[in-house]
Amino acid sequence: MKEIELKLLSELMKNSRRSDRDLAGVIGTSQPTVTRIRNRLEKEGIIKEYTVIPDFRKIGFEIMAI
Repeated sequence: MKEIELKLLSELMKNSRRSDRDLAGVIGTSQPTVTRIRNRLEKEGIIKEYTVIPDFRKIGFEIMAI
């Protein structure tokens, strides 16, 4: 895997809601490049899904058990 792909994955793991333009600025490439890489990683199954991790305390739960 190329360094730019690893940087993109790292940034997406921090916050997957960021725009491609914002991600491009952080990793030092263009927005179309980020879009192209993200689409390819999704197609290849490297990026499987985007998800939400709620703050359970803020929605009324005091104990979380797994």
